[in-house]
Amino acid sequence: MMKKVIAALLLAGLATPAIAELNNFRFGMILSDYEPGEAFGNYETSDWVSEYQMWSEWIGDADKHDFNYAQVDLETNGNVKVFNTDFRLCLQLSDKKGTAQIGKHECTPWASQGGGWSPYASDSTQHDPDMVRVKIETRSSNGLAIKDFRIGIRLTDKYMNDRHAGHVKYTPYMSQGGGKSSWASDDNEWDPNSIKLFLDIGEPVPTSGGDGGDLDPCDDLILCDGNFLF
Repeated sequence: MMKKVIAALLLAGLATPAIAELNNFRFGMILSDYEPGEAFGNYETSDWVSEYQMWSEWIGDADKHDFNYAQVDLETNGNVKVFNTDFRLCLQLSDKKGTAQIGKHECTPWASQGGGWSPYASDSTQHDPDMVRVKIETRSSNGLAIKDFRIGIRLTDKYMNDRHAGHVKYTPYMSQGGGKSSWASDDNEWDPNSIKLFLDIGEPVPTSGGDGGDLDPCDDLILCDGNFLF
């Protein structure tokens, strides 16, 4: 009898759904010099999304000076959904091996907003940064579930825009187990000045009583992988 009452309440939208456990994920970066994957440095990641969020350690190429390429990595525990937590991806660049000329940190839009590109991030001089660090920012969002997502990365030179940008590179989707993107660089693959990240997310799916936000404009992969958004 009690099961029938609970079922009736759920159908009527009167029962409050339980808070679902968060499926862990984190993301990291690695930098290299000369050729893609050559003279690469330390690999560092953000904290897991379920943990208290702090900046990663500073990431550089082998000599921690003027990297040429960057790679982003999405690590997951194998689950697809993320419940009741909104998130965005952030990065910050610096010069002098992470000790000086630290630039403004930049973040993607929130997942509940459909994701999207962060602004370009660089060191404070916007010229040949040496290192980068990353983190995830989170906030509570009861009832919000994320269908799926992947991370994009793009590097540019000279200006904080796409004028001298290289090709966008993506990680596999979370539903595919995540993984590393290909190596990304600017248009001449030499001493990029800035990096931006793309939170490429599927439609935020609301559970009972939740607001899932807007559709991601990149849900159509033709738009994501073509030149429409870039």
